[in-house]
Amino acid sequence: MLSSGTTGRKKKITCNWGQITRNISTNKKYNNNIWALAYSPNHYAGIQVILQSFLNYNLLINVFNFEIQNIWKILKKYKITNISGTPTFYRKLLLVQKKNNYIKRISIGGEISNKILFLNLKKKFPLAKILNIYASTEAGTTLASKNNEFRIPPVLKSVIKIRNNKLLIHKSLLAKNLKNQLDNSWYDTKDRVKKIKKDKFIFTGRETISIN
Repeated sequence: MLSSGTTGRKKKITCNWGQITRNISTNKKYNNNIWALAYSPNHYAGIQVILQSFLNYNLLINVFNFEIQNIWKILKKYKITNISGTPTFYRKLLLVQKKNNYIKRISIGGEISNKILFLNLKKKFPLAKILNIYASTEAGTTLASKNNEFRIPPVLKSVIKIRNNKLLIHKSLLAKNLKNQLDNSWYDTKDRVKKIKKDKFIFTGRETISIN
């Protein structure tokens, strides 16, 4: 698949099935979920939503690039329970003066979020659990948080670290055609972070950003 291109020219990334499904949960308790696809279906985040829904036998409704008013109608018509999108996507949803009591799970990823977004989403979707996800095409889903503050869990401290205020990922988590971009077995994500507590940090931006 192609990377998102936020660091410049898009790269071809080769992943195996184990890497793509590493953080996908399957359980009978998820069988009644109804997903909305708000990401491009040929990028990593979109593929994750597709597999998460398909592997749990869920109905999946495409809303990618739909008008916001139409998305609200779809959310209500199909009683969507799960949705994953970028902060930009959710900020557009928040412009509509409505509430939704069907959605029970919101995932945020792809961009930097903040506390204000979480507070506003909670007001708009009062029954939803909100999860902030850090993921990349190169390494898959690696970190998750209930707000905009992240920490590296003990089980991942040997494969994820912070150096010079940037997040580094060990080669064992990477797609197989990125091994030539390593520095002593570590891949520089170019995602900048700032430590705010002993074991917590927030993302502050990227080392380089371009708009495609």
